[in-house]
Amino acid sequence: MRHAYCIEAHNDFSILEKIFRLLDDEKNDFYIHVDKKSKIDKRYFENILKKSTVKWVKRHVVSWGGYSQIRAELKMFANAYEVGYDYYHLISGVDMPIKSLEFINDFFERNKGFEFITCDVGCDYMKNSGLDERFKYYWFWRDVRLPSLIKGILETKTYQLQKKLRVDRYREKYEYGYGANWCSLTHKAIQKIMEQKKWIRETYRFTSCCDEIYKQTILHKAGLPLYPKGDLRFIIFEPGKNGPITYSMADYNMLMESDKLWARKFSTQIDKQVIEKIYETLIGENDAG
Repeated sequence: MRHAYCIEAHNDFSILEKIFRLLDDEKNDFYIHVDKKSKIDKRYFENILKKSTVKWVKRHVVSWGGYSQIRAELKMFANAYEVGYDYYHLISGVDMPIKSLEFINDFFERNKGFEFITCDVGCDYMKNSGLDERFKYYWFWRDVRLPSLIKGILETKTYQLQKKLRVDRYREKYEYGYGANWCSLTHKAIQKIMEQKKWIRETYRFTSCCDEIYKQTILHKAGLPLYPKGDLRFIIFEPGKNGPITYSMADYNMLMESDKLWARKFSTQIDKQVIEKIYETLIGENDAG
């Protein structure tokens, strides 16, 4: 089986280097989108790989929650789809594998055909959870480069006005899906997504955080089989905050004993030791294998 690792990176590139070294294999290729706001030495990374190849997709500025995140995903998927792979793994540049290369490859051989993605569906679910507001209203400012305070004021005022006017962009209700954007999808799933590129742009431009919605919606409609245990990512969300916790050495045993394949997220600024420990453990297992 062949695997495409589609990685959305924006900082902490020493972690991306470790991902390259841990997943370097003749079965694996890398498709990387680096936020245009960041600088990276592409030649250095290309020289790391001995067995895999890397494709740097055309860069653009990525803003949290904006359509720019969906664009980055679609660019990587499209480039990889032209080559054709058994699985397409979407991960972040600050994620780490927590299983050996041999374990990961063997796992997908044994479970091929499943889509590894979290997915809740239904219009009632979306409405009751408030998630429908992500695509119900226009979010014009997500990809506009403005100071965060000004952007926040503009978004709040625009949101309040639309709510007062009872704006609803989608009167035709779809069976929308929702879940984490990080996933591992089959070639058939990516084909379904590629066939809907125009619809994705028309539907999700000027939306908020719909990188967590568009894939699930398409795959649910296609009726593709989902893996019962989800996306295989070890992620812990901090109560009251929008993002996941950043792991430290105190989490090492919990991470390595889990049944997940990747963990999110890490930072060399917060705890470099846990990153080095995971890397040393897995590179040793790879060499032994």
